[in-house]
Amino acid sequence: MRCWVRNQVEIIEGNIFNLEAISGKFDYVLAEAILTMQSPLGKAKILAEIHHLLKQGGKFLSHELLATDKEEQIRVDLARVILVNSTPLSETNWITAFLTAGLQVEKCQTESMNLLNLRRIFQDEGIFNTIRIFWNVLTQKDIRKRVLEIHQVFHKYQQELGYIILCAVAQ
Repeated sequence: MRCWVRNQVEIIEGNIFNLEAISGKFDYVLAEAILTMQSPLGKAKILAEIHHLLKQGGKFLSHELLATDKEEQIRVDLARVILVNSTPLSETNWITAFLTAGLQVEKCQTESMNLLNLRRIFQDEGIFNTIRIFWNVLTQKDIRKRVLEIHQVFHKYQQELGYIILCAVAQ
């Protein structure tokens, strides 16, 4: 496959916990489910750093967990099984967090969650990685226990959990 933008695009991989070490201003910043894993103060700090990195009018694109209801209950249960401070927010609370950091949400899309769904795992991971994942779950007791606990939480909140994709512009 030929890339027509090869000399027009520069991709820089950064450490979300050390954004201040990145110099320059950017047209786009992308994040994949990293904000969900932060406390409210952690979210605010990272969003402020992202705003600082963006050029005026630059865009931030993020894909995060969404809690349509029962935010606090979901946070407590996810923190217990994922072992990090996973804090999915409602659509309104995500937009407010972005606005507080100077990021105006232009577009957002929400949908139900399909995490730990067999069809989705094959789509996301491919056949060989899916086999490797299942082998590890079947042969490693600690992994199996943790995956089953996570699956139970996602199943318990299947009506309240989803994902949100946000596109925000630096003001």
